[in-house]
Amino acid sequence: MKVHRATIEVLIDLYTQCHNVFDEEFHVETDDMDAMEAAAIDYMTSPVRARFCSLIKNLDDEVCQELIALMWIGRDGESHSFTEFEALKERVVPNQEIANELLAELRLPEQWRKGMQLLNIE
Repeated sequence: MKVHRATIEVLIDLYTQCHNVFDEEFHVETDDMDAMEAAAIDYMTSPVRARFCSLIKNLDDEVCQELIALMWIGRDGESHSFTEFEALKERVVPNQEIANELLAELRLPEQWRKGMQLLNIE
């Protein structure tokens, strides 16, 4: 694999910080739509979000393919061979929206960690 565990851990940390911006500012039980809109604007303009997106954008296409395939394997939760991982990776078409697609995954850190565990990535 081209992607390293350390890179994934950095991305997980940035992902978590990104989502904390919104979660800390908006409380669905008590806040109104104006509060949600303000929190969404802060989330979209967050320097942490910009850093996450910049890191993803500057990664090699193959690394982006591996990140998506790893997420799919982690979401599935079933054991996969490295050959199956490679086949999944080939199905990924790198594009400019990968960072946004990753940020939209509500359980991305869990999926990446599960994928690494299932593939025995140290």
